[in-house]
Amino acid sequence: MKIINHESGKASTAVIILCVLVGILIIAVLFSGGSSQQGSTAVQQSAIEPTKQTKQTQPSVVVQTKNVDVNIKSKCANDGQTFYTNFQKKMGKPELVWWDPQFHFDAVLNTCLMYIQWNDASIPVVFNSGGADYIQTIMNNNVVFDIYSNQAILQNEITRKSVSTNGEVQTTSGLNNWPLYQNIPNSDVDTFIAKLKVLMSE
Repeated sequence: MKIINHESGKASTAVIILCVLVGILIIAVLFSGGSSQQGSTAVQQSAIEPTKQTKQTQPSVVVQTKNVDVNIKSKCANDGQTFYTNFQKKMGKPELVWWDPQFHFDAVLNTCLMYIQWNDASIPVVFNSGGADYIQTIMNNNVVFDIYSNQAILQNEITRKSVSTNGEVQTTSGLNNWPLYQNIPNSDVDTFIAKLKVLMSE
C-alpha cells in the first residue's frame, strides 16, 4: 500500500510551472532581442541608403570648388547683385530678356565673378522681304564679368535669325563679328562652356 505525499506532489507541480514560465520568459527575451537587432540593422541600412543614392544620382558635371571663407562668398554675392542691378539699368532696353545671374568668388584670380545671360530682341522684325513672310533677328549674350575690375573676361555672343516663308520657319545662328566687348575674343559655345566651368570652380 502506497502512501501519497500530497505536499511533495504540490511542490513538483509548482517546480514544473515555474520551469515553464522561465522557458517562456527566455524565449520572449530572445525573440525581443532578435527583433531589436533586426530593427537596429534596418535603421542603419535606411541611414546608409540615402548616401548611396545621392552618390549615384550626383551629376558628373558638378565641380568641386576650393574652400573660400563664407564671409567672402557672401560679400561676393551681395556685391554681384548690386553690379547686376546697375548693369541692367546701364543696358536700358525693355526688349532684353534676362536670366538669373550666378556669382562665384574665384580664389585663383582673387576676385568676384558674375556669369550672366540675356537675349536682345530689340532688332525690328522685317516683314515681306525677299519672298519671306518675316525675318526676326535675336542676339543671345553670355558674359562673365570680373565685377571688381568692371571688366568682361569671357563672352559668347550669337545672332539667331528666323526666316518664315509660307508658314515654315528656318532658324540659323552664328557668332557675331562685332560682339559687345571688342577687347576679348567672342568664344564659340563649346569653348565658352569649358572656360566657364574652370572659372566657376577655381
